[in-house]
Amino acid sequence: MPTNIEIHPRPVALTLAAMLLAALGGCKRVGESPEAKAPAIDPDAPNVLLISLDTTRADRLGCYGYADAHTPALDALAASGVRFARAYCHVPLTLPSHTSLFTGTYPPTHGIRVNAGGILSQEVPTITEAFQARGYRTGAFVGAWVVNATFGLGRGFDHYDEEVTADDAMDRAGQERPGDQVCDVALAWLEAELDRPFFAWVHFFDPHLPFEAPEPFAQNCSDPYDAEIAFMDHQVSRLMDWLTAKGLRDKTLVVAAGDHGEAFGEHGELEHGMFLYDSTTLVPLIFSFPGTLPAGIVVAEGGRLVDVFPTIVDLIGWPPPDGVDGVSLAKACRTGQSEFLPVYVETQYPLFGFGWASLHSLVTERYKFIEAPRPELYDLKADPAESTNLVERQPDMAEELMAELSRLRGEMKERAPEPLTLDAEMLERLAGLGYIGVPSLGDENETGRPRRDPKDVTEVYRGMLEARRLNKHGRHDEAARLLEPLVERSPESDSIWYTLGEAYLRMGSFQKAEGALAKSVRLVPDNPTRLCYLGDSLFHQQKFSEAIEVYRKAIAAAPDFGEAYARMGAAHSKLGQFAQAREYFVRHVEVEPTSFNALTNLASALHNAREHEEALRRLRQALEYAPKYAPAHRLLWRVLLSLRRRSEAIDALRAAHELMPEDREQAHILALMLCTGRRTTPETVAEALHILESCCPPDEAGPEHFDTQATALAASGDFPRAVEAAQHALDLAQQQGNAAAVTQIAIRLEAYRQGRMPGPSPP
Repeated sequence: MPTNIEIHPRPVALTLAAMLLAALGGCKRVGESPEAKAPAIDPDAPNVLLISLDTTRADRLGCYGYADAHTPALDALAASGVRFARAYCHVPLTLPSHTSLFTGTYPPTHGIRVNAGGILSQEVPTITEAFQARGYRTGAFVGAWVVNATFGLGRGFDHYDEEVTADDAMDRAGQERPGDQVCDVALAWLEAELDRPFFAWVHFFDPHLPFEAPEPFAQNCSDPYDAEIAFMDHQVSRLMDWLTAKGLRDKTLVVAAGDHGEAFGEHGELEHGMFLYDSTTLVPLIFSFPGTLPAGIVVAEGGRLVDVFPTIVDLIGWPPPDGVDGVSLAKACRTGQSEFLPVYVETQYPLFGFGWASLHSLVTERYKFIEAPRPELYDLKADPAESTNLVERQPDMAEELMAELSRLRGEMKERAPEPLTLDAEMLERLAGLGYIGVPSLGDENETGRPRRDPKDVTEVYRGMLEARRLNKHGRHDEAARLLEPLVERSPESDSIWYTLGEAYLRMGSFQKAEGALAKSVRLVPDNPTRLCYLGDSLFHQQKFSEAIEVYRKAIAAAPDFGEAYARMGAAHSKLGQFAQAREYFVRHVEVEPTSFNALTNLASALHNAREHEEALRRLRQALEYAPKYAPAHRLLWRVLLSLRRRSEAIDALRAAHELMPEDREQAHILALMLCTGRRTTPETVAEALHILESCCPPDEAGPEHFDTQATALAASGDFPRAVEAAQHALDLAQQQGNAAAVTQIAIRLEAYRQGRMPGPSPP
């Protein structure tokens, strides 16, 4: 049986390209039903516009005293209403923080403790459901996949817009979209139905890493983080201008709230999620409702994200919601006076991401207590930078706050989320946003000792972030050198083993990759991404049967994970089991019908089975979804030749060359086909020579380039130059030690010396 199947399994991270193309047909609409009839509502009822400012530090806005701010819209919003000078989130991660915002409950109550940590339980009502039940039209416009409707925030929304445009399918696309695109779709939805009150949520993700603001914002700000905030602020300005232009400003309650901050080295932390210091837990919180709330009010104390839900419904004039942990701040908004209520904050990211201890905190008007293996106590009035731990100096205060924290946690009705299967796409999207983590189990590590304090492994955490950056930019050897001592310092961290295994895999150190990746699946043996990488390390060591068993586990863990099927097909093909390989390629297409990789692999199997017409159909489909997918182009002309459609094969190669002029392999094949065969003309030979001249500088060309050039020159009748080119090709092939090429080129060289074309040449 022929064995010319071209297998194209890709690194797991590349699966998003195919996934993304499937999403381009339109955004997700959650809850839309043309048959559903909304309850009657007073057309003069107030609107609500909730703007969430992802990863935005309060102290980087002008209205919070930042001198270098470029935030005129948010500053004006604060001036028109009420600003809480000291407001807190409850977990410094996007999804759980937004869930607290929408439910008015603490993370233990709603059950979403980390990003992608489950689906919000139906037992927990959301503010959106309250507005939808009263006849409001409800729309969400989100800037990042991490708040995808899958996780439960879509409940109560008629329209949930989470479409992402594929500017770069291998990088940010598929995870986030810039604020101008979010604002565009939000304004289009708002404009569509002006005679019915709305509840709209607009989520801006821009200040999240990587900080890559467009111009002129990048040029106008010396700090790239400030530039992202400035770009986001401009989108807020567009929303406010629209409200004013439509005469809706005075009848719209606008709330702007941050979900968490960002650390820039404070306490050794970078980004967010690892610790509970004010750099990541203090957030901006602004309410503006002209005619209902006074302007220019600053509430010095108090303000929690769990309070936003009850405050909004109070300001609208509805009774307080049941089952929330927060309280209404409406009185504080009207008077500027507020009692500071204790704030509960937690992070389980150290546990889920690294196997370290989770942290819990209680913030009072003056103090912050952090429950950790080595507890911390800070006097926030005297020491706002949280630089001096007072646990040993004030043990009584520490014990009092620890007891209060324990009491508060004990009063919470802890709830588990609805289960969520973290498939490879979800894990890769999380990783694309910079988050590390899969659930780890138990309060002790595998040695039986208590989990270590994140403070004691800060260098490991920072090194891990740097290694991920190096891997992302292809500097895998540097990543491996950085990670090798880190896994010795924190061997319980499966995520570090995984990142090291990925670096080894990309370096071609497959045996080392196998060892590291095997350790990355200890605590969570059903992680499909890690299993596929482990299988890849075996595949590249030609342990195909072992790889198949690992890929089989990945499929069992995530039955809709198409790349696992691609890998299974590749492994079976290597064993000569082409019927089994084809079954898996078919299954890949079934689960990812728009995956150009899946379609190309299936076409390879069909071509191998001599089902050329069906192979051709699948390749046409693949190229519709990915016009520049080189493996599909490389197979297409072969299939057409198998169908004896040489002229179409040449046209296909011309089209591929036009799309991808940098692809030298296809350029050489096209040139060779143009200057050989029965339909060769002076025009096609001239075209071949032009292609060869333009596709590769002579000093970078290999023997195949000059060999093809010699064929074209001979076809034009210029045998002296053909001899010269062929001799150069022969010399290069000899230098490379390519014996097969040396033999073939020598035969052709002798023919040119005799002034004749050699026998038929491939293809």
